[in-house]
Amino acid sequence: MLRTEKLKLVYDNDKNSELYDLENDPNELHNLYFDASYSKVKNKLIKELRKEVKKYNLDQFDAQPISTENIEKYNEYISKDLNVMKMY
Repeated sequence: MLRTEKLKLVYDNDKNSELYDLENDPNELHNLYFDASYSKVKNKLIKELRKEVKKYNLDQFDAQPISTENIEKYNEYISKDLNVMKMY
């Protein structure tokens, strides 16, 4: 999952993926993942998510176990409260 100030992506290799516009749909009722008008931003978010997964060796896309060391690294990154997607 990747969340920005305005958007939330839950990525599951397309099949069960979700994308929400948090400004206009804070209750996440309308999945925009397959909405063509969101395809460009969706692809940017997927690219960013893959980058983060690779950076922390989090193999979530293959549903493999994640090592404790990598979980700790990822949690450290998250705790810094970085805004990954400043472009939005």
